[in-house]
Amino acid sequence: MLKWLHTPYVIVFHGGASSDNAKKNWLKKKVANLLFFNRFVRWANRVVYLSENEKSRSIFLKTNKNVSILPNGVKINKGDNYKGLNGKLKFLFLSRLDWKGKGLDVLCQAISMLYEGGYSNSVTFYFYGLKESEDSEKLFAFGEMTKYCGYVSGDDKKKAFMSSDILILPSRSEGMPVAVLEALSYGIPCIVTPETNMATLIEDNECGWVVNLSAKDIYNTIVNVIDEFTKNSRKYYDNCIKTATQYDWDNIAVKSIDIYTKAINNE
Repeated sequence: MLKWLHTPYVIVFHGGASSDNAKKNWLKKKVANLLFFNRFVRWANRVVYLSENEKSRSIFLKTNKNVSILPNGVKINKGDNYKGLNGKLKFLFLSRLDWKGKGLDVLCQAISMLYEGGYSNSVTFYFYGLKESEDSEKLFAFGEMTKYCGYVSGDDKKKAFMSSDILILPSRSEGMPVAVLEALSYGIPCIVTPETNMATLIEDNECGWVVNLSAKDIYNTIVNVIDEFTKNSRKYYDNCIKTATQYDWDNIAVKSIDIYTKAINNE
């Protein structure tokens, strides 16, 4: 209808067009693409991806080549809020407790390995978000090592970040997770999988660690982090703040206006 009304439009997938996502309920999606979405994408004035990695993994890349990259943004916290370390390392998971999609099944195995290895006195994992299935209860079978804190927003969300040391997000598929940008804006380094589309950003700017989605790799990385981060926490804090500044909403807003203006004018 938008095409017939000569109304320009832009599509932003937010990770929904990835090849990994297309494998879920693939038959229904295949039929829907043939009947509707292929034409909807083809006729769009512009397709916007959150990152080059999301673009490269899109199943619609050949359908519409008129694309732009526009990342998510974040509000930068002003001033030096470095708090140092105090006691156990506090790992933060802040997202939907999607057992498979967020890689919690694998993370749970890694936590079990840490628990059996005697690291319960060194780390605590705090999980924030809505539970999506009973499987998530498996995460909380490790005594005081893992804690479920429910859904948070606003000031409570800010407190969750401020009281944490490291964010962990072992997802199987993401667009550009805002939680990672938010963590960086608080000076919190991140452990992420390549599937989050944040691996290059994290590695190139030395503001965290990239892990393969395997329990052994996550376990080994966390063991190394316990030592490395303790020695270099200030370095990671500074790198995170510097990296997050690139995604300040003021800068992203300027890019947004430019992209949408060109889309309207068919440039």
